[in-house]
Amino acid sequence: MKLFPLPVVGIASDNADLKKINEIVERYHPLNDEEESVQDIYKFILKLHTKKSFYFLNERILEYSEQDFIVKFWGYVMETFFGGDDHLLIRWGETMSSSNKKVNLRMKLDMRVMILKQGRYVMDGLNGEYARKHMNGKLYKDRLKLVLGGMSYLKEIRETCQYLEEKEITGIKIPFIQIMGFNAIVSIIRLEDTGLFVTEDLMIKALSLVKHLLKTLEETIEEGRVKDNDDMMKNIINEVGKGPKPNLKLWVDKICGDLARL
Repeated sequence: MKLFPLPVVGIASDNADLKKINEIVERYHPLNDEEESVQDIYKFILKLHTKKSFYFLNERILEYSEQDFIVKFWGYVMETFFGGDDHLLIRWGETMSSSNKKVNLRMKLDMRVMILKQGRYVMDGLNGEYARKHMNGKLYKDRLKLVLGGMSYLKEIRETCQYLEEKEITGIKIPFIQIMGFNAIVSIIRLEDTGLFVTEDLMIKALSLVKHLLKTLEETIEEGRVKDNDDMMKNIINEVGKGPKPNLKLWVDKICGDLARL
């Protein structure tokens, strides 16, 4: 999983290489807040390797729990990258989203990134699941939870954003992240067509793209919940009224309903 293209090239094979890379990172002047947060993450990782290299001993890693990986490594990365935005809030520790509850998906998630507006909850925008190591059963179970969660969020958007057109619904991408040990996969789920959901893995600048997707999602929700005033005036003048809403019910209901009964 890549964070941001800071000018670091090569793989460190010893302490001398780590020192050189650390010097490059220290000399780099961030161009914006996002780059600064990524620089802080690089510094954090490099410090672990130089000051606490014993954290990465194989014998020690075998003893780590899922929470060890979150507390020692991933928690700092996520809070540093997403925690600086006042419109985002990370919820940790086996919590349930309201969107999932509405479709009877009473499943707990390790991490949820909530979208806020002026400090108030809008909706969940990103789910995350963690595991201490790669296990096939855990991999597919967590993947299913993340996909179902994304589908329920699309359902909520359809229900609460009455002014979105069908083409706007199909353009929405809900991100999710799955982490096993030190490995992470960032993916999105979207509606391709009526009843057809598609998931895709993100390979480049994954976290930066996720932040962009969350911002786009926030703007789309706001646009879909409040009709443009100019359009409302035109409707009144032309005696059109509100007009029929797009029939989006078939897009989500059947599949979410079927999966909720699994």
